[in-house]
Amino acid sequence: FGKLADLSQIRIKRLLEETAKDEHDPGSDAQKVGDFYNSFLDEAAAETAGVRPLADEIETINGLSSTAAIWQHFGTISQIGVSNPVGAFVSQDAKQSDTYITQIIQSGTSLPDRDYYFNDEESGQLARAALKKYIARFGEECLPAEWLADLDARELIETVADDLALQFSISEDELN
Repeated sequence: FGKLADLSQIRIKRLLEETAKDEHDPGSDAQKVGDFYNSFLDEAAAETAGVRPLADEIETINGLSSTAAIWQHFGTISQIGVSNPVGAFVSQDAKQSDTYITQIIQSGTSLPDRDYYFNDEESGQLARAALKKYIARFGEECLPAEWLADLDARELIETVADDLALQFSISEDELN
């Protein structure tokens, strides 16, 4: 099934790229799909916007004042497709296929697959380095200014390293 999923992703990407490069009637579904796809590729616009489009969400997150509020927020954002550290869904029982059960999973990793954490080849090292850089930039842009004022660059990088180590640990535990 993995090969079928990969093939489907390749085919979908090809369809999107073809739709995005062709001219279509204004207002048509094809034109909307092409514009939407191209908007994701506009790195200059993303860099210019920065985290401004997320300002309301960041303010909401900064206002969460209890564990219960955090869990409630996880539930709220999961309804719009945002991943959370914990997920729940109903699916067939792996040991009794005629029974449906609630399954709870943790989803702590930020890299696409846990194998990225264990790949010692250059590609794995580059992926982990990019993740570390991403977490540092995310922290610099999204943490409240008063938090950052109390952190020097070394502490921020150490925090990032700790987060990466935690994710590595979670990935390793998933294997067991």
